[in-house]
Amino acid sequence: PKAISVSSLSKAFGIPGIRIGWLITRDAELQEKFLAAKEQIGICGSVIDEGIARGMLERRDAFLATLLP
Repeated sequence: PKAISVSSLSKAFGIPGIRIGWLITRDAELQEKFLAAKEQIGICGSVIDEGIARGMLERRDAFLATLLP
């Protein structure tokens, strides 16, 4: 099936303002289409946002533990 999963740090981690997200699919044809579209509309992300995102993903288990009971 042509399933797509879309998320972002602001949704997954509750970090509004960090505009970094992802799209996941196993469908190679869809991957190529989305990558081609991204090349046409790509926006350069903030280096600071990228650093925050990397830190959050590297420490995700500890961070999520503070949010969950």
